Amino acid sequence: MEGLRRWEEVAVPVAAVVVAPLVAVAAVGDVAADLAAVIAIVFGVAIITVLLFVWWRRAKNQKNLEAKQTAEMLNTPLEKFDDVEIEDLAKKYEDNPPETPDEDKA
Repeated sequence: MEGLRRWEEVAVPVAAVVVAPLVAVAAVGDVAADLAAVIAIVFGVAIITVLLFVWWRRAKNQKNLEAKQTAEMLNTPLEKFDDVEIEDLAKKYEDNPPETPDEDKA
C-alpha cells in the first residue's frame, strides 16, 4: 500500500494544478482562453498518463521482486538452516527417549 499512498500524494497536487487553470480560463470566455483550456487539458492528461505508467511499472517491479524472493526462499535447501541447539536437543532425545505413560497403568 506504500505505492498507493505515494500515488495519492502525487495525484492530488497534479489535479489541483490542472484544474485551477481550467477554472480561470473558463471565466474569461474568449478564443485564446479556450485554446489555453484545451492545451491545459491535453497537458494534464499527459501528466496523469505518465504518472500512471510510472506507478504501474514500480508496482510491477515490486511484485516481480517479491516473487523472486519467494522462489529463492522456497528453493533454499533446509540443510542451509542448520541450528546447533536443535541438533543438541535431537541428540539428547536420541540418547534418552522421553518416557511414555504405560497404557496398562491407565
